[in-house]
Amino acid sequence: MENVTWSSSELPDLLRMTNIRNWLSMIVPPFLVTFGVCGNVLSLAVMCGRHFQRSPSAFLLSALAMVDSLVLLIGPLRPWLHSVADINIRATGNAVCKGHYFLSHLVTHLSAWTLVLINIERVLSVLVPFKAKKFCSRSRMIMAWFAVLAGLVATNVHALWTVSTCYDWEERENVCSFRSPYSWFGEYVWPWLDLTLLWLIPFCVIVISNAIIWLRMWQKSRTSTLRSHTGRASLRQRSLTLMLLALGMAFLCTTSPISIYLIVDPFWEKESQTEKDISYTMFVVFNNLQYVNNAINFLLYCASGSKFRHALGSMCSSVRPCHSLNCYQTLSLAEARTTPHTMSARRVPHLPTMELAVLQFQARQRHI
Repeated sequence: MENVTWSSSELPDLLRMTNIRNWLSMIVPPFLVTFGVCGNVLSLAVMCGRHFQRSPSAFLLSALAMVDSLVLLIGPLRPWLHSVADINIRATGNAVCKGHYFLSHLVTHLSAWTLVLINIERVLSVLVPFKAKKFCSRSRMIMAWFAVLAGLVATNVHALWTVSTCYDWEERENVCSFRSPYSWFGEYVWPWLDLTLLWLIPFCVIVISNAIIWLRMWQKSRTSTLRSHTGRASLRQRSLTLMLLALGMAFLCTTSPISIYLIVDPFWEKESQTEKDISYTMFVVFNNLQYVNNAINFLLYCASGSKFRHALGSMCSSVRPCHSLNCYQTLSLAEARTTPHTMSARRVPHLPTMELAVLQFQARQRHI
């Protein structure tokens, strides 16, 4: 093992970098996992509700919430366990090494490609709205997502035989890495394939899609005729489009730094220990920033989607306990206002006579 000597001028910088890495590794991952998983669960509950029930994008957004939760549970917890308890979960066993490597790459790729499908569906809905209802139906979106899932499983399944635990004599510990017959694949082929699937192709699709959508929305805003006849359906589509644009911009801002770092770092000749420490600190910062993309979707939905805010408010009001007659009457009136087109097809449900009498008796007892 090579002995490393530090000069007195390098020590303050090394200590500073070490403190930054330790703080990021110990504090940020638990916060991202807790906040992100709770937000994704709320997003999934809203997307499965009646406000988004028939939307083709609702399935993709629901799938994105579930996949992002898996990313947060599999990805950030590994470096957190290593920094807090000095446990490298991938090095605990050969099966764990293969399974964790396979799942961690699969879910990160699937998250990015779910966003690609969302952008493609939204571009078609903006450019050819009438044909998009046929070609981007809910059933077709489900089949497309499972086709992408099958393709990504086939791409990442190599980890089951190319990756295994081995002893690193330089680090003097067990590590999870590519086996010797496949070391060339792990060093020269897989990093670029991984980068292409995770960032390069999604980046190009999202940039082009966002440019087309913004241009189309700008053209519509310039047309006074379309603006004067905007109805509820157009407003809902605009709200959904803005929400999906926010998702794409968040992906670009949070995943681009780590991707650019992985491209540039092999060509960076680090001559001093300080430069090596700075490089590793940059990796920790950018890696945590990448997981922010999987944790903030709920905030983006609330900030950019009026339809999502309305659906969330309706869901929260529906689960609030009601113990009075006024509460039941308020919920019935709210239901009548939100669904006026269905009033002729069904009647607003009323309370049973016995339950109504009990509530009236309780109300009189409180006033005595």
